[in-house]
Amino acid sequence: MYKRRRPLLIMWISKRNLISACIIIGLLTAVWFLMVPPDVAVLAPFSEAVSGKKVVIDAGHGGIDPGAKAPGITLEKNVNLDIAMHLKRLFSKAGVYVVMIRETDQDLAPDDFQGGMARRKKKDLEARVNLANNSGADLFLSIHANSFPGQSWSGAQTFYDRGEAESNTWARAVQSELVNQLGPNNRKVKSADFRVLSDTKMPAILVEVGFLSNPREARLLADQEYRVKVAESIYQGTVNYLVQKYSERGAQGERDEQPAVSSGGAAGQTGSTSAVNPETLRLKPGEAILYFASIDNDDNLQPEIRLIPGLMEKTSLSQQALLLLAELIKGPGPQSVLVATVPSAAKVNSARVDANGILMIDFTDDLVTGFQGGGRSEQLAVFSIVNTLTGIEGINGVKISIAGRADVSIGGHISLEDVFRRNEAILEIWKE
Repeated sequence: MYKRRRPLLIMWISKRNLISACIIIGLLTAVWFLMVPPDVAVLAPFSEAVSGKKVVIDAGHGGIDPGAKAPGITLEKNVNLDIAMHLKRLFSKAGVYVVMIRETDQDLAPDDFQGGMARRKKKDLEARVNLANNSGADLFLSIHANSFPGQSWSGAQTFYDRGEAESNTWARAVQSELVNQLGPNNRKVKSADFRVLSDTKMPAILVEVGFLSNPREARLLADQEYRVKVAESIYQGTVNYLVQKYSERGAQGERDEQPAVSSGGAAGQTGSTSAVNPETLRLKPGEAILYFASIDNDDNLQPEIRLIPGLMEKTSLSQQALLLLAELIKGPGPQSVLVATVPSAAKVNSARVDANGILMIDFTDDLVTGFQGGGRSEQLAVFSIVNTLTGIEGINGVKISIAGRADVSIGGHISLEDVFRRNEAILEIWKE
């Protein structure tokens, strides 16, 4: 009669060897954990650090404001909304209460508002800020896509309001994940004068998820799977920030209140890089410094020295300003590697300087209708104007208006209501 044999392992682990086997397995397990550390270090209980938080998610633009465009591929407003909706799903699963600025293709200006696109964008910005500030949220997160003349610019980038340490820390955590998950990217966290960052009352960041002006990134951002990946990167960076903040508890207040300055002057604005070395730069009579965008991945402003006919003959500050603006609108010189920041269609209505040295410059609507860039492009446009004009001795600041109104925005990111002062942090180091 056939007799089934017990497997050898069962025979070996008999009752008399069971204790010995358990001891051996335990020792092997202990050695394994000592030799192979876990992949992720848990800094704090996830549920305590993340769950219960409230975040406002702002999908930029919408409705009649398409934002930046990738011709034949996609519109920024659609990219922003889709990523924002993916973020809502991710945060909600983690027990985070989400307040959406918009969930449909619309802006937030009143439906019956009549005042032109520039004023409508300003009203839209105000509504977004008010909704965020009235929400009682812990964080404000704005989603945008970038664009710039030319196709060489690429890479996602995170912005925060200058001097805000918490926002800076959060921005760095998100930027790290964008680089880690989306591929190589040399872009650094930077401060920006965006209305949704400066006027919100909680830590706030704005993420430019890529360049629609770059054909490769435009195709990627039109892809559903890639947008999910972008959302996951932003979500993970935010979780990392919250976990880090939780683990540090009260230690954050004991740190240096000034955030670290990244290359290109991401924070602080004071003690930042200087674009011009006054000891080596000697302007000849009739020459002036104009500022245009660089073509590298840091996309700051760089100076171009230009001889301007008639500059020596014009004595008033407003006349000098008009001459410099005309040259700025023309764009960089024919042999330059720099890129124009102000639309070539832009026109100036008037310019005058008050008793305090503030230049009040009024543009036609062409400055708005001709602008096609993203948030960083708008910042570069504003400060190429401001930094160029404050190079005129006697002009201490610039007040920009469009068709006689200052309650407007050029591209829907920056409000023009305030007087703009020279911004050294947006300039690259002058290289001889």
